[in-house]
Amino acid sequence: MIRKATSEDMPILLEMERRCFADRAYTGEQIRWFLNSENSATFISFRENRVAGSMMLSLRGRRGKVVSVGVMPEWRGKGIGKELMVCAEEWFSTSGVREVDLEVNVNNHEATIMYSSLGYRKVRILKKYYQGREDAYLMRKKLPKVK
Repeated sequence: MIRKATSEDMPILLEMERRCFADRAYTGEQIRWFLNSENSATFISFRENRVAGSMMLSLRGRRGKVVSVGVMPEWRGKGIGKELMVCAEEWFSTSGVREVDLEVNVNNHEATIMYSSLGYRKVRILKKYYQGREDAYLMRKKLPKVK
């Protein structure tokens, strides 16, 4: 099950960030902004009544941005990331978005393969994107028009 997060989910989201991203985790203040902004959405995935993953999304006109997708280590490789991305694309489509961007660490081969399998293509490499140390791929997908 995937549902939209609320401010009551802050402890869950902070734990997700800590366990999935360690030194690159978003702060409570940053997460609070995504929860309260009308141009963003945060979702949480549950499996077996436990938190399995989360994502933060933002709108920039007709372009959407997948800000963060995290899957708890014990749930990786079980399709959670793909389910979250399908949810993201549905939310973006209903918000009028035509293109979605995301960044992924060039060393995160599993995520890069997953995004490619969903139709995202590598646009370019963003040098030293993560804390001025690690490179990222900028990936993009055009969404079909909603009828």
